[in-house]
Amino acid sequence: MSRWPMHRIHKWVAVATGGFILAWLVSGIMMVLPNLSPGPDPVWTPPAVDFRSVTLSPAAAIANLEKVFGKDLEVDRMNLRRLHDTVVYEVGLKSGGSHQINAVSGQVFTMTPELAEQIVRDTFPTQARVLQIDRIGRYTYSYQWGPLPAYEIVLENEPSAAYYVSVQEGTVRRSDRWNRIQGALASLHTFQPLKLVTTRDPFRRGLLVIVAIVGLAVAITGYCLALRRT
Repeated sequence: MSRWPMHRIHKWVAVATGGFILAWLVSGIMMVLPNLSPGPDPVWTPPAVDFRSVTLSPAAAIANLEKVFGKDLEVDRMNLRRLHDTVVYEVGLKSGGSHQINAVSGQVFTMTPELAEQIVRDTFPTQARVLQIDRIGRYTYSYQWGPLPAYEIVLENEPSAAYYVSVQEGTVRRSDRWNRIQGALASLHTFQPLKLVTTRDPFRRGLLVIVAIVGLAVAITGYCLALRRT
C-alpha cells in the first residue's frame, strides 16, 4: 500500500476515535471525583434487630416459598440479612432472581410503597409531604444504574430531586440535578447510557470491542507510517 492511502486511513480513523478518547478521559476523571452534590447527607442509623428471634430454619423458608409458587425450586444460595428493621432470608434461584422470606414469621417479604417511604425518611430525615411514588422497572435519565425494580419517591420540599429504594435490597439512593449530570458524564466511561436503550449486556460489550479495534487500527497505521519514514 502506498504512503498516502495509509496516511488518509490513519488520519480519518484518528479523527473518528479522537472524540471518544476525549470523552473516555473526561468521564474517567468524573468517576474518581467525590459526590459534589449540595444535597443532604444520609444520616440513617440501622434499627436494632435481634437475630436471636430467628426461629425459622432455611429448609422451612424454602418450603414456604415453594408453597407460594406451587412448585419445587432450585435454590442456588441463601443469605440471612437485615432489610430495614426485619430479618429476612434472601433466597437465590438457579434460574435467576431472588426472593425474601421473613425469618421470623415465614411470610414472603414484600417492599411496599409505605415501607419505601419510611426508609427514605429514616435515611434523609424530613417531614415533607410525598408528591409521587412510582415503581419503576427500567433505567431512566434520573436513575441510570442501581438495583431494579425500585420505588421512585419525590418529596414536596425537593421536587427536582428523587429518591430510589430498591425493592430487593432496601437500599436508597438520592438523585438531583448535579449528581445526574456527574453520573451521566461518568457513565460514558463504560457505555452505561446504552442501558437506557437496551438491557442486553452483549451488545454493550460488543460495542466496546469495536471501539477498541478502531483504536488499535489508529495505533497500527501510525506505526506503519513511522516505520516507512525511518
